[in-house]
Amino acid sequence: MVSNQEDRFAQWLNMTMENRGLRAVDLAKKLKVTDSAVSRWRSGAGTPSMDACLRLARVLKVEEP
Repeated sequence: MVSNQEDRFAQWLNMTMENRGLRAVDLAKKLKVTDSAVSRWRSGAGTPSMDACLRLARVLKVEEP
């Protein structure tokens, strides 16, 4: 079962990628992860590791609140 937190992350990731015109394959390359990892994150079936989260924040230029 997918948690509410995973659902929210998946929604955020999909929206952010769409807003930036970023394809999953390109994001995977920039993060040095597999396409299937990004697919799991986008579907809510998983979440990135802390290391991948930090790289994701840099790639997507997410600022701290």
